[in-house]
Amino acid sequence: MICCYFLRWKASQAQSSCTLRHVNDEAVVLVDEEEPDVVEIRQQVHVVESTMATKIYYPSRDDPESVEICYSDMESLAPEAYLSSTIMNFYIRYLQQTKSLADGERCAYHFFNTYFYNKLKESVFSKNDKEASFVKLRRWWKGVNIFEKAYIFLPIHEK
Repeated sequence: MICCYFLRWKASQAQSSCTLRHVNDEAVVLVDEEEPDVVEIRQQVHVVESTMATKIYYPSRDDPESVEICYSDMESLAPEAYLSSTIMNFYIRYLQQTKSLADGERCAYHFFNTYFYNKLKESVFSKNDKEASFVKLRRWWKGVNIFEKAYIFLPIHEK
């Protein structure tokens, strides 16, 4: 049901239409009780069903560090919803790509993805050999000297 409220206004005889005088404060309520078109809703549902299986790869499917986004990940972009790890990793990858394309020189930062923190936490609280745990963690920044970086971004995504 849609309701609209209008106030009645009357234009002054000698004045322009831009300067209106308020004559009456009566509220007029228009009620629209028509049902929405069922056909239109079915078409929208059909479009959504056809896109459910679609997957997006950023920056490309061939990139070994690409992020795969499914339709269900888009639901975390709704207002008052928590972001999913996939969406956060997509944005991190986007920032890395735009920064590396803009600067030909070495960047002064390193991004970990959202899954690194869980591995780090497991390693710290593990009763296993600390050196073996470090070797497993070392794979996350292979080929990067993190001690030369000015900034290290470590996104923490916990439930």
